[in-house]
Amino acid sequence: MDRLNKRLGAGLFVAGLMAMSAGCSIASKNANGGVDSVPNYELIAENMLDVLAADERLHYTNTTFQITQPETPFAEALYNQLNERGYGVQLVSGDVGANFIRYEARPLETDQGTVELYSMSVRDVTVERQYWVMDGKSVPTSPVTLTTDVVREVDLDDRLFEAELDPEISRVVYVDTGAPEVVLINKPAPVAEGFVNTPSEPVRLRNVYDIRKSNFASVFKQYNNVSRVTLVFGNDSLTLGNRNRAILHKLAREINPETDIISIIGCSHGNTALQSGNQLLAEGRAQRVTESLMFAGVKPDLIMDEACWAEGYWDDVAPRRGVLVTHKRLKGES
Repeated sequence: MDRLNKRLGAGLFVAGLMAMSAGCSIASKNANGGVDSVPNYELIAENMLDVLAADERLHYTNTTFQITQPETPFAEALYNQLNERGYGVQLVSGDVGANFIRYEARPLETDQGTVELYSMSVRDVTVERQYWVMDGKSVPTSPVTLTTDVVREVDLDDRLFEAELDPEISRVVYVDTGAPEVVLINKPAPVAEGFVNTPSEPVRLRNVYDIRKSNFASVFKQYNNVSRVTLVFGNDSLTLGNRNRAILHKLAREINPETDIISIIGCSHGNTALQSGNQLLAEGRAQRVTESLMFAGVKPDLIMDEACWAEGYWDDVAPRRGVLVTHKRLKGES
């Protein structure tokens, strides 16, 4: 689970205001402190088992799973789904058996409220995904992370959620068990000016528009700019797009991990049809770019992402609906 250390920020606010709830018996808290609803555990278990079952070594015709007595709603849903699919299921008292299922529904505190990460593992195969609840529907808010020693293409079918999902969400990220782990969420942010992070609270970076400088200004004094590019997003959109993704993958190939860092400032200025949309769009766009760079191989500790938003415009400094990406190199390094 250590690889799941990338800070969610507002990247969880995806197309259609997707959200996720807690996976135990509590309901999901939203950003305003209210309660949305209880998650659809059956739907979540079905979605994750679809990915797990794609491994032919775990086909229902020749697999019997071991599982402890279900004591949470998610565990009960998982147990029901296994039986419905025709698997042999043995109730055991502990971690015994060749196909013992380990599962978890772990809450995460983010700027958007309480969200939860679901995980299940069998042998050396692990499936992980984030979900939350809004308007009574459980919806994924991250790609599926599939950790396995044998990579097989999974035909991910997210139509069961009856929602239009962003392509960045509706996909599988493969992690080879012999390869370095991919960091996706909740990474401790680099130390920024004037902020102290405690174990009980996430780091909260300030709006660049409010402070009129980067949260990492003191860090950046040690670096020169190598290049800068503005990635433009659609109006009220968090979709990165193929062109922006290609630019980021090219940038990833140019990074020297010994001397370089990348500054990311997600921006949203002016009118938006989304409630509290400027902040959510700005932070979400920064998160999209951060994830794309990590998927391209850039180490998360080389990425410093923050956001800039306002109801008015700041055209002389920041784009209205884009992300400023700056490649920086230590001074004195060529």
